[in-house]
Formats: sequence, structure tokens, C-alpha cells
Amino acid sequence: MVRGSVLSVSQSEFVEASTTMGNSRFYTLLVHVLPNCIAPLIVLTTMMFGWVLLAESALSFLGLGVPPPEPSWGNILAEAKAHLMRYPMLGLLPGLCISVALLGVNFLGDALRDELDPKSTTSKEVI
Repeated sequence: MVRGSVLSVSQSEFVEASTTMGNSRFYTLLVHVLPNCIAPLIVLTTMMFGWVLLAESALSFLGLGVPPPEPSWGNILAEAKAHLMRYPMLGLLPGLCISVALLGVNFLGDALRDELDPKSTTSKEVI
């Protein structure tokens, strides 16, 4: 992903203009290429974090993840499985925590992408 993004941005006209102006390759990479490659990496990172969180919870629920004395949302769900008929909140709360954590990470990644993307067209007003 990084390589493809860098190759795509390095073919842009502003990179060629920076090289033509006499800027070094390191300066062009740091000032022009890197800021344009950050947004896809942030999206990929937050998406992968969500997958990792779900995989850890699922593996812990099945007993293949974190050992049972350690706290994990998957372990909490696994222990609550026997009592779900009498106390349904035992299953709802860890599931809700997983959902809120995933939603929070996705919102954080979206906000960081919007803030760090140099191609963003939104104007930032000072109040």
C-alpha cells in the first residue's frame, strides 16, 4: 500500500516541479510526497486495528486467544455464555464495548484523515 501510494504521488507534476526547482530528493520526499501518502495509511491502519480487535475478541471467546485469567472482551463473553438466559446484560455489555471501541477507532481515523489530508477542500475557520 505504501509503495503504491508513493509511486502514484511521485509521478505527479508538483513532485517534478520540486525537482526542477533544484530541491533535493529527500526534501521533495519529506515535503511533497509524504504528506500526500499519509491519508491512505491512516485509513488502512484504523481498518486493520478494527480487524485485530475483532479477531482477538473472537479468538479469546473460542479459548484460543488470551489465557482466561487475563481480561479480554472475548473472555468476558465466553464466561457469560452460561448465564445469558437469566442475565442477558452479561453478553450485551461486552458486545457494546467492542462496538463502541470499533466505532471510536473508525471515527478517530476518519478525523485524522480529514485533518492531515492536504487535498482536503474543507476550509478551516477560526472562531
